[in-house]
Amino acid sequence: CPELPLNVSRSYLQNNTYVSKVSAHIVKKVCDKLNSLCLNEREAYEGVWDSIRTFVEYACMRDRKFYDRVSDSLLFKLTDGKYVTVEEYFKVEEGETEPAEKILYYTSDPEGQAQYIALFEAEGIKVAVLDKLIDTQFVQMYEAYAGENTVKFRRIDADVAALTGDGDITESEALTALYREVSGNDKLEVKFAPLKDESVPAMLTVSEESRRMEEMMKMYAMQGGMGAMPSYPVDYTLTVNTASPLTGKITDLCETDPDKAKLIAAQIYRLCLLSQRKLTAEELSEFLAAGFDLLGRL
Repeated sequence: CPELPLNVSRSYLQNNTYVSKVSAHIVKKVCDKLNSLCLNEREAYEGVWDSIRTFVEYACMRDRKFYDRVSDSLLFKLTDGKYVTVEEYFKVEEGETEPAEKILYYTSDPEGQAQYIALFEAEGIKVAVLDKLIDTQFVQMYEAYAGENTVKFRRIDADVAALTGDGDITESEALTALYREVSGNDKLEVKFAPLKDESVPAMLTVSEESRRMEEMMKMYAMQGGMGAMPSYPVDYTLTVNTASPLTGKITDLCETDPDKAKLIAAQIYRLCLLSQRKLTAEELSEFLAAGFDLLGRL
């Protein structure tokens, strides 16, 4: 390219027409290569995807044209180790009905969210692994760019709609008051739903929007952009499983043995809390003391 002088400033190159053309051509070649690998050499493509994923996601966020060209070749790694595109994630098998709403469930911590993963996989729901710092911004970009083919990303601990079955959903004011008392949060949102897994007495969730805002605030704080501003408050929702036998036992104990009901409810709440975050020193001490107390009553 003889039109490009050798000794120039960076600003000159950034605004040079020829440089822009060269850049656009390189981007196109990269997109073509990614699409070709995905279509013709899928196994090799999956083999390098983990190494290039962050760069591809960043490129999609910086350049809409890049995203438009490679959107069908973006892979998501599932908890079982398989790789799928968004289209493959929502592929409907023969005899199945297409979901009314396309929700791609993901985990940001496969080990810490193992219980939720097990519940979703038991229902045959695929779970993608999005455990990079950039993923929060990437999924927001993807949702914005999806257009008519709207895809929503939802972390597996955001709600329990996919895990709810048919059954009694009678609300209990006594249990609501009890869980608010043991949690120390009189504004805790308590819901009641019949979960398909009867062995789980309750689940703690955080809305996708609330959690994304919290993560965004943390990122700003890490970059020094938040200064001394307080962290974004997280609103937990406790869903009590009305299909669980333990829920029925606690309801009966509220009348016959309130102290024991409180002790069990506190343990259930802290177990739910463990699936969301680490317990504080005070919470851990109370959790252990209550656990030993329960064992002593057996």
